[in-house]
Amino acid sequence: MTLHITNRGSNFFIIFCIVVSFSVVFSGPIWDIDFWWHLATGKYILENKELPEVDPFSDILPYISLDSDVTLKGYWLAQVIFFLVFKAASLYGIIALRALILLAILLLTYLWAKRNKCNNSIALFLVILAGLFSMHYPTGERPQLFSFFFAPLMVFLLEGFRENNINQKNNLLIFILLPLTMLLWANCHRGFVLGAALLAIYWGSETIKILFKKNPLDKNKFVELTLIIFLTIIASFINPATYKSYLFTLKFQGSALQQITSEYLSPLTLPVYGTGFWPYWAYLFITFFVFVFTYKKIDLTRGIITLFLTLISLTAVRYVPFFIYITIPFTAKQATLLIENRPQLGKVIKRIVPPILALAMIFIAVSGYENRLGKALEHPVKKYRFPEKAILFIKQHSPQGKLFNHFEWGGYLIWELYPKYKTYIDGRNLNSIALRDSIYMIWDTPVAQPLFERYGINIIIIPGIDPFTGELYTIVNQLFRDNQWHLVYRDEISLIFIRGQENDPLIKKLSMPKIEAYDQIIMQGTLMLNSGMKSPYLWQALETAYRVKRMHQN
Repeated sequence: MTLHITNRGSNFFIIFCIVVSFSVVFSGPIWDIDFWWHLATGKYILENKELPEVDPFSDILPYISLDSDVTLKGYWLAQVIFFLVFKAASLYGIIALRALILLAILLLTYLWAKRNKCNNSIALFLVILAGLFSMHYPTGERPQLFSFFFAPLMVFLLEGFRENNINQKNNLLIFILLPLTMLLWANCHRGFVLGAALLAIYWGSETIKILFKKNPLDKNKFVELTLIIFLTIIASFINPATYKSYLFTLKFQGSALQQITSEYLSPLTLPVYGTGFWPYWAYLFITFFVFVFTYKKIDLTRGIITLFLTLISLTAVRYVPFFIYITIPFTAKQATLLIENRPQLGKVIKRIVPPILALAMIFIAVSGYENRLGKALEHPVKKYRFPEKAILFIKQHSPQGKLFNHFEWGGYLIWELYPKYKTYIDGRNLNSIALRDSIYMIWDTPVAQPLFERYGINIIIIPGIDPFTGELYTIVNQLFRDNQWHLVYRDEISLIFIRGQENDPLIKKLSMPKIEAYDQIIMQGTLMLNSGMKSPYLWQALETAYRVKRMHQN
């Protein structure tokens, strides 16, 4: 039976397949390293009934600066939401929340495309392409999810206001909803700064239309648009960090921290996402193609916004979701204009595309179940992502002293070990000196040992291999040679070394031959190879581990 997109039942079936399929693939285990400190902060805020003024989770106090003020307070609403959801429904509630937000984004873009009178098959195809991108892009469980939703919602409301010339009741509703959207956004995630930039671009584009008489709004409508944009930007300052989020964003551009953060690398130069990034390139090509071939019919405002988002998406992976989620209705409209004078092509699309999309969604659901929802049902946290077993060891044996931890595990340690233990470093990067020193220590520079002494480190919990690059952490070689450090725990992904007189009973009871640290490196490296990593550094790390073991045996 052929599915016709004009048939309401058939269209409902395809949408149903989209919802079910993406619900499955969006419901994978929790994996984001930053989720845990956001969850812990939400708990802290609710228990103490105040926002943190200084970092409660680390022994290394941050400088009270622009950076720390924004990071400590700028995500409070999203953090509280995360903790309330967790409290009500455990980690499975967080997984469901992530899936619901991503599904809401897809639904919003589809309804927006329908409001633009776009071809239904084209709209569904682009929405599915956005869903496939969301499968592969690291849309983790953190406040950035709210930015991904609020950004297209804000432009959707703006477009609705601009195009509504009759219904004053709807205009009044948008007058309320736009500032409210920005108010919520500004208290969830500092991505609202991009929203303010889009507002400025929107107003500037409409101003250019008036100056050059290119389908301009009438005078009264433009005044109303100016007022609503002004009110919305004012609403962005109603948050604990007020104006500081804007300054922080400007300061962050080009900083050393930005340069080492993978999200800010260009998709042109970032191989780590591999072939999973293909939906972005496919969508980028489609957008370029339809805009080029319909350039005479491009609305200036939509064209400028699309160009702006295209350019920033090419500069940093972080901006790619904004480009896709916001411009889908614009691309769908231009594609519709492209085929409107080609009735035969329209008929082919109408007959062929819907059943293909339905079958594709069924395939995605079936093939994606094992690695997504299926794994989450087995265990809500991604296997081997966090040192779960090592944390159980620390809770059981309670080694004494301050911790030095791997950067990516800091958030997880905050959630699991606070307040008994405080972390050295985590994804918040509140202290640039501590971040710099952590790099010195884990790579065993000549100043590493003095730094351990300065910070009073008695416990080290790290992986043997850099999970991102596959390089062997040379601190392992130093700890292997240093008699004051004792290996007391190892598993597939983690090592625990301890020292100090207060830990002597534990050392006598649990100390193991330190050569076993290289067994951990071999296990972790093998897991990484099996997961598909092809880094030459990984092979070098394994070669080193096997060589050291052979030398020790001889």
